[in-house]
Amino acid sequence: MGRLLTFVVGGIVSGVLLVGTASGTILSPSGDTCTASGSTTTYTLHITIPGGAPQYGFAFVTPGTTLKSAVIPGTNGDFSTQNLSPPATGAWISDSPLSGAPIATLTTSSPATGAITIIPSASQSTFFAPVGCTLSTAAQPASIAFIIDRHVTYNAASDTWRMVVTIPEPGTVSATQLEPTTGTGAATPVTAKPQIQSRRVVTNNAGNVDLTLQPTSSGRTDLKARASIKVELDITYQSQGGKSANKLLILTLEK
Repeated sequence: MGRLLTFVVGGIVSGVLLVGTASGTILSPSGDTCTASGSTTTYTLHITIPGGAPQYGFAFVTPGTTLKSAVIPGTNGDFSTQNLSPPATGAWISDSPLSGAPIATLTTSSPATGAITIIPSASQSTFFAPVGCTLSTAAQPASIAFIIDRHVTYNAASDTWRMVVTIPEPGTVSATQLEPTTGTGAATPVTAKPQIQSRRVVTNNAGNVDLTLQPTSSGRTDLKARASIKVELDITYQSQGGKSANKLLILTLEK
C-alpha cells in the first residue's frame, strides 16, 4: 500500500507513552477512546473516533507478546509488521479514512502481560499520540452459532465468488482475509498482499446471507498465474442482540 509506518518512541511522561517523529516532535492527541476485552491470545478492541482529522488505521502495542494478526471487518486495509519501532509489533492501515466506532480483533502469540495501546494513524507517515485501551469489566457477549457453506460459486460475469452464511438472528456478517507475515532471522519480514477484498453485510433478517468475494489486483494476478488461489478468511458474525462469533476458513478459489 506504500504507507510508511516508521515512528520513534519519544518517552514516558506522567505515565503516558508519547510517540514522536524522527525530529522528536510530539504528535497531538486524536481524541480516540478504546476499550479492550478478551484473554489468552484473542482480543477485541472497541475504538471510538470522534471526528476531526482523518485517521487511516492503528499501530498496536501488545505488552509481553507479538501481534500475529489484526482485522477491522468492513474496511479495506492491510496488516503489517514492517517498519515499526518498538514497542509496537503490528499495524492495520486502510487506504481510506476510518470513522465512527471500528472494532479491531487482535490475535497474539501469547497472552498480553499489560494493557493494550493503539496508536492512530494520522497520515501516510505520521501517527497521533498513543491511546490506552481500558480493560472492559462487563460480561462478555455470549457466543452464537452460525453456519458457513464451504461450497462457493464462481460468477464469471462479475469475476466474484458467492459464499452463503446462515445466521439465526439479524446482525452483521463480514469476511476478511488474514495475510501471513514471512521472514525470519536475517531476512526482512514481508506481509503478503490480500488476494480477496474485505466484505461486510448488515441484515435485519435471519437466514442466508450472501457474501461476495472479489479478488484484489494482486489476487487477479495470482489467478492468471496459477488458475486458483488459496486464502484464509476470518468470518465474523455479530448479532443485533450483542452475541458474536467468528470462524477461520481456508478456501481454494477457482474460476
